[in-house]
Amino acid sequence: MNMEKSASTPAGRKKMPGWKKGLIGFAASTFVLGAGLKGYDLIAGKEEPPAAAPGGSTSAPGQTSLVGRTPSSGEARAEAEEPSADWSRALMTGGLSFFVAFCVGYALRTFFKFSAVVLGAVLLGIFALSYLGVLHVDWQTLEGHFNRALAAVKEEASQFQTFLTGSLPSAGAAAAGLFTGFKRNR
Repeated sequence: MNMEKSASTPAGRKKMPGWKKGLIGFAASTFVLGAGLKGYDLIAGKEEPPAAAPGGSTSAPGQTSLVGRTPSSGEARAEAEEPSADWSRALMTGGLSFFVAFCVGYALRTFFKFSAVVLGAVLLGIFALSYLGVLHVDWQTLEGHFNRALAAVKEEASQFQTFLTGSLPSAGAAAAGLFTGFKRNR
């Protein structure tokens, strides 16, 4: 018997496997790397272009607009050599999407386990009371209520899925995170 292993985790609780820790670490490191690249760009003075104003102009009031002007060869070369803004955005969104979806998957798995226990206990109680004749259950009415509730849950789930795919910028990383968070520890 290994006393250290049993003392470090509570009884009945399994440790997170190494592959999950590795994926979470990778997601965290990509996010930190992306944030570091973004910080480097800000320190080096490579700021992102300003957002378009409501009138469609990107210049601030009192400045002349550069719309229609072609950049000089030095400006074009500087823009071509600065892909770190694209990489920082991709790394940050990928790492954050994975981590957020991992948390959502873990929470869903925990919620489903808890809900199954509570629902099972309630159903056992109803079946026992029905068997003893204390409670009369109209199963047809109950089935109608269940079907309406199931339709409402399906609609909410589709709206939640639409929200997640619209809110999480990296759908691939989010899908991997959701799967990893939902998968049981072994």
